[in-house]
Parts: sequence; C-alpha cells; structure tokens
Amino acid sequence: MTTKVKGLKAKYNIGIDIGGTTIKAGIIDEKGEFLELDKNAFDVFPVEVRDNKVIIETKTDISGKDFIYGLSDLVAYIMIANKLEKANINSLGICAPGWIREGDWVYCNSIPNVSGAHLTKDLENMLGIPVYAANDAKAAAVAEYEHRKSLGKSMLFFIVGTGIGGAYIDKNGKLFESDDNFNLEVGHTVVDQGASTRDCNCGRKGHFEAHASTITLVNMANEKYGWTQDEKQFLVTIHSFNDLDEIGKEKVWWGINENQVEYAVNLLNQESLNPKVSYGELLTRFRFLLEKNDTHNMINKIMDGENVDDSMLKDCAKQLRDKYEWIKNGETIYGAAKAGNQEANELINDQIEQLAIGISNANAIMNSRQIVISGAMSKSFDFIKDRLIKRVNEMRLSPELKIEITAGQVQDGGILGAAALYKQYGKEKVRSARVQGKF
Repeated sequence: MTTKVKGLKAKYNIGIDIGGTTIKAGIIDEKGEFLELDKNAFDVFPVEVRDNKVIIETKTDISGKDFIYGLSDLVAYIMIANKLEKANINSLGICAPGWIREGDWVYCNSIPNVSGAHLTKDLENMLGIPVYAANDAKAAAVAEYEHRKSLGKSMLFFIVGTGIGGAYIDKNGKLFESDDNFNLEVGHTVVDQGASTRDCNCGRKGHFEAHASTITLVNMANEKYGWTQDEKQFLVTIHSFNDLDEIGKEKVWWGINENQVEYAVNLLNQESLNPKVSYGELLTRFRFLLEKNDTHNMINKIMDGENVDDSMLKDCAKQLRDKYEWIKNGETIYGAAKAGNQEANELINDQIEQLAIGISNANAIMNSRQIVISGAMSKSFDFIKDRLIKRVNEMRLSPELKIEITAGQVQDGGILGAAALYKQYGKEKVRSARVQGKF
C-alpha cells in the first residue's frame, strides 16, 4: 500500500536496501507503508523511480568515502523531490550485505571497497538525522516480524538465495545481537564433512550455504546434467572464430581443422567457455549437433568438413532449449520438478535434506517454533513445504517442540526493515544525540 505526503508535521522513515547491483530506497510512513512518489519530481536527478522506490546502480569500483557521499546524495534527492525537511524525517535506515558492527561496515564481499566505512556516523554528520544500519538478513527479519504482528512469539529467520543468511527475533520483538553484531551466520555452519562436501565461498568446506543455497542447486544441476565435455569442446572451438578473417570464419563453421581443435582443447583446459560470438548465432549452428542426440558424431562430421543446411539448424531450436532450459536457474529447476522431471526432483530432494540439517542446527541453539524462509526460496516454498517440515520435525530435540515453517510474506523487506531499525536501536541513540545537540 502507499500513502501521500501529509504535510510538514508528518514523520517519515527512509529505508535504503543496498544490493550488489542496485540500491533501492523508499519513504515509509508511520503505518509502515510506502509513500507515493511523483516520478516527474525526480526528472532532474540521476535515478530511476519504479513502484514508489528510488533506484540507482551500485557502484562497486569507488571508495568507501565516495560510496557514502553517493548515499547522502540519494537521500537529498528523495527529500528535495518530495519537499521534505529534516523535521519530517524520523530516521534513515540502511541494510546491506556483509558485516555491520555498530554502524561500521566492517567488510562486504560483494562491494569490497566499502570495507571499514563508517556508515551511520558519516551519514549523520552529513544529513543531521539519526541513521541506523544492519545486515540485510536482520533488516528483512525485522520487516517480516512486524508484518506478522508476532509479538509474544519468537522467530528464526532464513534468507535462502545466492547464499544463506539468518536472524533471530525474540518473543518481545527484539532483534538478537552479539557483542560484535556478528551472529546467526547460519550459512557458515557445517552440514557436511563427508566425501561429498562442497567448497564454500568463504574458503572453508561443508557449510550450509555451500550445500543448500539456490546457487548450489543450479551448480549441481549443471554438474550432473549440463553441457557434456564434447559440447563444451565445440563451444570453445567456436570461441576462436573471432580470431580469424572472413575466409577463416567460413572454414571454422563448416570444417574445423586440426589447429582449431587443438586451440579448443587448450581453451577448454583454461575453462574459457564464453563464446565471443553472439549467443543466438552460436546456438543456431550448435543445434544441429543435438538433432540426432549424438553430439560426438556430429562434431566429427563438422570437423571433417561436412556441409550443413542452416534451415536444419533452425529447426533444432526447440530441442536445444528443452534440453538445457530447465537448469538455467532455481526457478526453472523447480518448474521442471513440478512438471515431473525426475532429475530435478532428485536435486530438490537433496536440497530439502540439506536445508533440514541447517535449519535444525540453528534451531537447536535458538529454539523457536516459528521459522520463516525468505529470499528466492520463498517463491517455490509450497512445493517443498510438507517435506521440509516433516524432516525438520524429525530432527527436533523433543517431540513437544512442534515447529512451524512458512515462506516470507513481505515484499521489499530490505527497505521496510531498514526503515524500522530505529525501533530496534533508536532510543539510546536519539537520547544521546539530543544531549549533544546533534539532531
């Protein structure tokens, strides 16, 4: 829902959600609803306005200081476009990936240059309003808890996507924090130390997110059911054709010589698999290889110089799309599983088992009967809900601890949760700042 500006006496909270590719911001009113924005009012500013959110690109190649200047400019654009004064702003809340400790951005893998930036302190000095910051999983958990009106009941929260993040809110509605604000890093708890353990992005092995995240599901699908070695070899051979003149290109397409095969193998060993030619042009020629389900023989025929009619290649478009489309991303894998694809269902059954282990590990420590799964996983949650709940309850420490698991319900949880951080951290900060005359 949205509301309109109510006048200078109204108080609003600005929420900013920093992601690896975009930064999204919104103005949230006292009811927790987005303020309606006038796109035309933002015409003079270098931003995009969509669905009452202000969006800019995340610049990952600038310094932490310049990054904070950019956030300050973004807030200024929002206030000017909506004719808001400092007196109208109750707080600015920011959520971001990585480790945020007492307002300092200790580190962030996806935006490494911001490591060490003083988010809240610098922005408060620039803007003159209270600023709060938290890890993106914690902010999303705050938004989910407020939306559910769960007071009196604790909540263990997971974001499952590229990685796995977590947060815990107690039955009094208070976000759990450790001494260094570095807690509930559930994605880096160990779920597998056996022969099948997988490498985690953090450099260690067997971690929850390395076995149960959406990106792991896609990687495993590609490893088990993706391009064959012969298909990769052909792709890499095509990769070389930009190095040839026009006559050479024709030769590569219809009669790949031994030198090109050797070049392809060398590139393959270097794992340089991205063709320089356009995707469509490459697929048009590659579809023929799959027409008779005999890739190796087709490659040999082309390498021997056999001519192939382009019309035959185009007729094979659907076959190639059907063969590989289902492993493109998490959504397509779940779609294939729902349609009865046996390989997709095997992959998802394995993901359910790993999710159950990771969730049970975290809940053995925090002990909440209300578990929420958000992120990319929430879109397909209904498909795995019953199986996941069954496995988690089978792993619980006591039969009396009946555990509920539901999908996240809040859209734009990063913005909404960031805008509500003042409820978690606000009282002491505002009291101290007012004594000092800061705002």
